[in-house]
Amino acid sequence: MSQDTVLERLEALDTNTVSDALDFLGLPGATFGLRPLWNCPKVVGRASTVQLAAKTDRAPTVHLITPVIEAIESEDRVLVIAGGIEGISCWGDILANAAVAKNVRGSIIDGCSRDIDGSAEIGYPVYGRGVTMISARNRVVQVDAACPVQMAGVAVNEGDYVIADNCGTVFIPQGHIDKTRFQGVSSTGDSGFPMLAFEFPPKPPDGKGFQPDLQQAFRTETPLRTTHTARHPAAYHETQAQAWPSQAV
Repeated sequence: MSQDTVLERLEALDTNTVSDALDFLGLPGATFGLRPLWNCPKVVGRASTVQLAAKTDRAPTVHLITPVIEAIESEDRVLVIAGGIEGISCWGDILANAAVAKNVRGSIIDGCSRDIDGSAEIGYPVYGRGVTMISARNRVVQVDAACPVQMAGVAVNEGDYVIADNCGTVFIPQGHIDKTRFQGVSSTGDSGFPMLAFEFPPKPPDGKGFQPDLQQAFRTETPLRTTHTARHPAAYHETQAQAWPSQAV
């Protein structure tokens, strides 16, 4: 499955459905507290990670996050910024304008933003913990980029997949996305609702004691699948197992 196809299919889902799917597979990824900081659109893309920390000396520094934005060369990127300090800004309208110029899809901040009206005016999505007016200058510095980070307790690596909407933010490890079949996005099941399908190992020949191994399910490409049906607006989720015609449950 191509990257563009994955992003298109992910775009058609919401964070509730993806969070439930990751739960079903026993994988982390859903976060709490990283919500839209203005009435911004959904964000779907690949993570460009940034690690921030408190400034502990008086040495001059470059404007944080700017080098990361300047290095972006594709249009699928979402800035994933870790290490924010409570009440201190680590994003603002200067950075938002620079990000728009590089076709960045949005920013997810484990911290706070200032100048949020400036981001809203140019339509740049910002998700995070809150809004402040206190500047990062002489308080926060960038210490690393394109590195593993922790976002609200979830490990995120450079290139992982990101989906964020009004309910919050979910990260999907890039090492798993290609073996996850986001099916039924453009079509619907009998219920008329979108379906998210995951593949499972084949049923044992004797048909006894069939207990799908969820970790193995995420690695296999065999044809028994489970459909995860998202019902809106009732926010009701059900999971049902079904077999392809070549196999019986």
